[in-house]
Amino acid sequence: MARSLVALTAILAVASCIASSEAAATAPQTVAFLHNVTTQTQQLQPTADSITLQTGVLLVIGQGPYRDIIVGLTNIIQTETDFLLSNKTEKPSSDSCPASLPYAAKAPGTGTLPAADQTSIYNAFRDFVRVQQTLLNTLINRAALFKTAPFIGEPMVTVLTQSQNSFDRLAFSLIDLCPTKATDLRVLAGGLSGTYKSAIENYAGLSLGGNRKLLNVAA
Repeated sequence: MARSLVALTAILAVASCIASSEAAATAPQTVAFLHNVTTQTQQLQPTADSITLQTGVLLVIGQGPYRDIIVGLTNIIQTETDFLLSNKTEKPSSDSCPASLPYAAKAPGTGTLPAADQTSIYNAFRDFVRVQQTLLNTLINRAALFKTAPFIGEPMVTVLTQSQNSFDRLAFSLIDLCPTKATDLRVLAGGLSGTYKSAIENYAGLSLGGNRKLLNVAA
């Protein structure tokens, strides 16, 4: 009986580890997800380019490019959240995963992704960061068109803050997933976080009567 319980415990531990692995996103899935959010971001660029003094104020009646930017960023946040919730990248603990479990079956967070896959994920993330940088820099520049516009500043600060938080969670997940590219990923993430901070400060300034500064970060 005791021997059977030990065997059952071992089977359950292995099954748990394999389940964690199967729930983890594969490299192609991760790259496809990054391409998706990159495309969503690119689609917002013409909208950001169209912001003027005349079109920007339309947000007060729930219309205009700022409304579309807020909706678009919210959709990107949702896409990122869905991906992170449905794909585990955590490392399985050594207590729950026997050393005898096949190497390839361990969760990606252990660093078992092939180097080529990690590079593919990094390249896709780099493209995502580049288009996000471009979009945010455009939004920063458009904020300078307005002196005091809390009806623009407040909702933009809210969505930009949520977007930055979502991006940070994604970046941390990818850094854990791709240890061979961790340093490069941190550099990219740090640069975009700085641009987010600048964008938030500029739109917060619209509620404070123009106490803003332009801080663009090169893509």
